[in-house]
Amino acid sequence: MSEIDIYTDHDSNLRSSQPNNNYGSRTGMIIWKSGVNQWIPILHFITDDIPIGINIISAVLWLYANVGSNATSNPVYKNATMFNENIVTWNNKPSTDGASIGVISSASSGWHTMDITNILTGWYDNSIVNNGIQIPPQSPLVWTQNASYSTKESTDIPSEKPYIKVTYSDLSRPLWTGPHNNLQII
Repeated sequence: MSEIDIYTDHDSNLRSSQPNNNYGSRTGMIIWKSGVNQWIPILHFITDDIPIGINIISAVLWLYANVGSNATSNPVYKNATMFNENIVTWNNKPSTDGASIGVISSASSGWHTMDITNILTGWYDNSIVNNGIQIPPQSPLVWTQNASYSTKESTDIPSEKPYIKVTYSDLSRPLWTGPHNNLQII
């Protein structure tokens, strides 16, 4: 088995109280809700570096929270359309595509993970269009949720950038799964 880390090529924030502002160059993505005001992180991962002809065993989303509070988990949704981190705003944000694909914690500082094997496999084999994901604050209304995840623009600690760790097997090198007592070396 082998592993590869893939990183975001687009990540930004959507802010309801300033719906025409773009936050694509920020070093943090905030998840926040207080009343009707909210911040939503939005991310896209480039999958071009995943080798061709492999079997994906697992894919885990890793986000580093610089700030976390209010022991909560937030839903993660696929985006219905693609976005550009330099122009996306609350007013032109992509809608979500279907039900939540899982939840990720924002309860404390440090690394938070979520299994996204099915989604990444779909992105890889083109059975799911890769428009990225967004992470709105938990519903129903939870007051003053707050977390800040690092973005690809983070320069303080570059190793805190969002990524997906992909574990895979190479289909061109079959794995031996039978009994070993019948092996003969010639």
